[in-house]
Amino acid sequence: MTNIELLRALVKIDSTSGLENENEIILFLKDFLKPYASKIKLLGTKRKNILAFFGDLKSKNILVLNGHLDVVEADKLEWHYNPFDLTINGNFAYGRGVGDMKGGIVSTLFAIIKAKQNGLLKDKLIIFAGSCDEENGANSKFGTSVVVDYFLKNNIKPQGCIIPEPNGMQREPKINIGSRGLLWIRAESIGQKMHSGLIKEEDNAIMNMMEFLNELKKKFTNQPKKDFKGIPGSSARITMINGGGSVFNVVPNHSVCQIDLRVSPNDKNNQIIKFVQRLAIKHGVKIEIIKNTPSACIKRSEKVLTKTISCLEAMGKRYEVGYSSPSNDSHFFIDAKIPTIVALGVEAENVHANDENILIDSLRKSEEMIYEVIKEW
Repeated sequence: MTNIELLRALVKIDSTSGLENENEIILFLKDFLKPYASKIKLLGTKRKNILAFFGDLKSKNILVLNGHLDVVEADKLEWHYNPFDLTINGNFAYGRGVGDMKGGIVSTLFAIIKAKQNGLLKDKLIIFAGSCDEENGANSKFGTSVVVDYFLKNNIKPQGCIIPEPNGMQREPKINIGSRGLLWIRAESIGQKMHSGLIKEEDNAIMNMMEFLNELKKKFTNQPKKDFKGIPGSSARITMINGGGSVFNVVPNHSVCQIDLRVSPNDKNNQIIKFVQRLAIKHGVKIEIIKNTPSACIKRSEKVLTKTISCLEAMGKRYEVGYSSPSNDSHFFIDAKIPTIVALGVEAENVHANDENILIDSLRKSEEMIYEVIKEW
């Protein structure tokens, strides 16, 4: 089976996050990996994750290669191609999940199998961890958190982990060694419903919400774009606001908004929550924390980073070390003291959008980079 054939098989399985087909793709990979893996373990109850162990099961020299198998939904009517039937058009392959992140999983598995066939796994243990439910948010109790719990309970202590999320359409590989935290906050202001000519300013739910949001904006407008480590500063975005009214001369009795906060490692989530709580009390606003995911960051001296860099340099590749703005599953590993980078994925466009695609040759390039790291581990 070629890399394109495996990618085609994976794309054909509609593994939209939360659907039963998530398990179908896990079972497919279990059968595919049987001839190569030293051990395969399925984790989870209704929603499955897969661990495939390659090499010496007793080795303490352990590298994890992690990838999520779920995808975001796709509306077939809005695509130029069938999102669940891999389409080749010139140098590009189209399909839901080709970039995020079935392409990276194909490259990972081909690199591991090649390393095994070339006898490179005799003194090391490579673990492929395929997880579910990444696309539903970085707080999932069904996906990578289950994998990490298994490692902790079974005293498995990897020295590093690589997550080959898509790289974007760029020639230079980017190595992300951290990500900002995530806070989703729902805010509600309660006032009096009254004729707009009669209402007192302090009873106006919309004005109270505006004052709350304006003060919140001031806090994050003054944040540095990047801190001294190069990590993007904390930011706040209003993603929904509803005044609750429908006519000109009546002030509604409530206003609701949603806030997406991305938190720099220098601004701990709990500190931000306390600030927002004080602000809410000041302006008569109630808040609810919908999601609370901590930031994650590793040291630049960690083996997984230094080995990856030395391999890329030996291959004559330029690279960029940075940080990812969106949250991903790396924080589960980092919180468990497993140094993790997000790197070496395929070159992709339109991730999470219509006509998601990858540069076909980037499958080979991704495989080569992952293979070199495995070889040198």
